[in-house]
Amino acid sequence: MKCRRIFSPAEFLLILLWLALLCSCRKAPQPEPVVEIKFMHGWGGNGTDHLAMRDIFQGFQESRQDVRLVVDSAPDISVVIDKACDMLVVDRMPDIISTNGRGIYVSNAVKKGTALNLTPHILSDPEFHRNMPAALLGQIKDNQPLYSVPDVMEVQGLWYNRRILEESGLLQPGQPLPADWEDFMALCRQLVEWSRRENRDVLPFALDQQRYLTIFMALLASHGGEDYLRQLSQSYLDSALIQCLEWLQVLKAFSRQESFSLGINDSRQAFLEGQSVFFLNGVWDNMVFAGTDFEADIGYSPYPGLDGVTVSYVSLSEGYVISAQSSPRQQAVALDFLKYLLSQPVQERIVEETLQVPLNPAVKVETIRQSHPLLGMALEEAYRAQVQVPTVYSLWHEAVVAAFNDNVAAFLEGQISAEQLAQLMEDARLQL
Repeated sequence: MKCRRIFSPAEFLLILLWLALLCSCRKAPQPEPVVEIKFMHGWGGNGTDHLAMRDIFQGFQESRQDVRLVVDSAPDISVVIDKACDMLVVDRMPDIISTNGRGIYVSNAVKKGTALNLTPHILSDPEFHRNMPAALLGQIKDNQPLYSVPDVMEVQGLWYNRRILEESGLLQPGQPLPADWEDFMALCRQLVEWSRRENRDVLPFALDQQRYLTIFMALLASHGGEDYLRQLSQSYLDSALIQCLEWLQVLKAFSRQESFSLGINDSRQAFLEGQSVFFLNGVWDNMVFAGTDFEADIGYSPYPGLDGVTVSYVSLSEGYVISAQSSPRQQAVALDFLKYLLSQPVQERIVEETLQVPLNPAVKVETIRQSHPLLGMALEEAYRAQVQVPTVYSLWHEAVVAAFNDNVAAFLEGQISAEQLAQLMEDARLQL
């Protein structure tokens, strides 16, 4: 019978050291190097919503140790877009950019071939797909290319001072605004008469230039909806369009004249001070009104329209664009960043901390109203509109919009006719 060899303690120790040496010689898996993502955005200001959005962006950075976000931001999105457009001239773009509705950058990036088509990524990723609203999914159902996705919805209607309308006897408690445009204009006339009779410095509107464009498009939408607005891009020499321009002349008589050459902040201030009763802007202005004594005095409504057809703007504006020039790994991280922003927890933070309208359909209006009654009320009213259309920049070329904006003052002052303004818009179309 053979005896087993018994190793001495010294020999046993040598064997252990030899095994440890063998294991150490095997190459340990190396972690992937940190990927750098260049991100441009216009949330660089000191407002509470800007601070909140930057904190949300930082949350992604903190959750991904393999990523380093290199941020290029400014308080004004126009500054960011101008810089990004300059980069496009030399065929460069950041890995991801937030355009905040500036369609000119998206169209330029698509023309340059530098924007990534997001459609295959959305359709192949259940998480991505689940967080998208039906309106956006409808755009890509037949594999149409999509180059931009926002993180919020743009919803716009009409703020109004209910207290003044009830005080004047023009509205009863709980009564909505007139849905028909001519009835609404009659209410405005009665409001002017009441203001004069009571020696009150109150007019229906304080319209800056952009508000004229807003109500003009709403009137057109009430005539024929989104299809009609798109059809006009084939010719702006249209009788209904000219009729809607003529309504703007009537509207001017109900507006504070000094407001036209000013801007949105002046229109808003006139509304806050009770100098105007109606303020045409988005539900996002709940950030200004909520929590103030003024909140109890105001309501929200769709725009009145021709033949009583009410209109609101519910738009998927241009949002984030990812570079097609980036490496596959950078694109993957940029897509992860976009999915993070659209996830339900982050969308709930966006509502809670910035009072913007979430894109993710899992965040319900009823839930929003519980924590933010004014925003929830405004959304419910806007969504009641019979016609919901995107904003003008999603429907018409910017050159046509510029032709309207550049010449509407001359039209309102009687220097050119409605037909001439329509011709200027048509001329801009023909030059494209």
